Amino acid sequence: MRHLVLITATFPTGPGETFLETELPYLAAAFDKITIMLAVERAGSRPIPANVTIDLHYADRRWKGFRQWTACAAALRALRRAETWRELGKALMSVGEGPRQGLLRLSEWFRGTYRSELFADALAQLPDTPTVCYHYWFTPEVLGTYLGLVRRGLAGRVPIIVRAHGGDLYDEIQPSNHFAYRDQMMRYIERVCTVSAFGRDYLAVRFPQQADRIKVRRLGVSNPGFRNPQPESGLSVLSVSNVIDTKRVDRIVDALAELARRRPEVPIRWLHVGDGPLMASIRERCEEMPANVSITFSGRLRNAEVFALLRSEPFDCLVNASTSEGIPVSIMEAFSTGLPVIAPGVGGIPEILDESCGHLLPTNPRRDEFVAALSSYLDKRTSAPDRAGAYEVWARRYSAEVNYKKFVEELLIKNAY
Repeated sequence: MRHLVLITATFPTGPGETFLETELPYLAAAFDKITIMLAVERAGSRPIPANVTIDLHYADRRWKGFRQWTACAAALRALRRAETWRELGKALMSVGEGPRQGLLRLSEWFRGTYRSELFADALAQLPDTPTVCYHYWFTPEVLGTYLGLVRRGLAGRVPIIVRAHGGDLYDEIQPSNHFAYRDQMMRYIERVCTVSAFGRDYLAVRFPQQADRIKVRRLGVSNPGFRNPQPESGLSVLSVSNVIDTKRVDRIVDALAELARRRPEVPIRWLHVGDGPLMASIRERCEEMPANVSITFSGRLRNAEVFALLRSEPFDCLVNASTSEGIPVSIMEAFSTGLPVIAPGVGGIPEILDESCGHLLPTNPRRDEFVAALSSYLDKRTSAPDRAGAYEVWARRYSAEVNYKKFVEELLIKNAY
């Protein structure tokens, strides 16, 4: 029996898991059974294929009951392993960089230690033997998978395949600037599939001995079957992101305000999808917006709701202002409907965006560079080619049907039995 154990955070919720929902039918068609092990008990209510089951043993142990005691007990059990002490030693050495950095590294060590130990327990108790273990995120549970396979006598016989996106990949966006146990995990993994070439190169530099295991396997969006309508006049802008420091939503506010001051006769509309801890400050910042700008904050929307928005409401472009990205979900979705994008050249964005389908800005764009890019969409005739270019990039590189079929074929080759 071909049994895929799929490990993810929550399903289906959030932008990452929304992509997994698109991928799941291709996986279900290829494997006899799929067990989805969740890290958070939020299975959702959407229908899933008949051969897919949700396992909550890990999520229950991590979050329910006396979870603090459970975590501490798991970390103490892990002290039996030499690699736990080696990782703790690295964390303690970072104290020399300052007390705050030392505490962050110790916190990261504890997080990686208890999560990997708890997950090993859950995997070891699965009733059916896995033939492939597929992690949707590069998290401490990857180490737990190896430890669980060791306990079942399956280490080296069941391949571990890992996807790596952005927040689970780049050390620099971690508060501790470090992912615990990553060097050990790289030794145990059969393959790491990054969603961008930038991510692949980033990992390969850090782990040159495992560079041949790191491959680019892009995500994909299904054909929505429609094109976003182009506005007839004015400027209509969409943005989709969490409202946190790394997303720099304030840059979008400032650019729109500057354009509105320069062109007071032009009606400007901005719709932002998403929420986060900086939402209150963004709303306050918008209180000084010129009168020719209308703003809507929709909050978080499900994937289907975002596509319903793109189907019914005309936009000139999607705007992204992030400091760090893999290949953004929102850009792939926008391109599948023919919507151009304005974004800085950070992370994997230069792999998906160029002047044929929008505006690729410098990594730290000035306000006037954002304004110039936005201004280009005031002329609807000259901006129309960008819409065709956006759709062409999606069809050529980010089609779900093409990318996921190829990925599933590779998983089948990795079957141990």
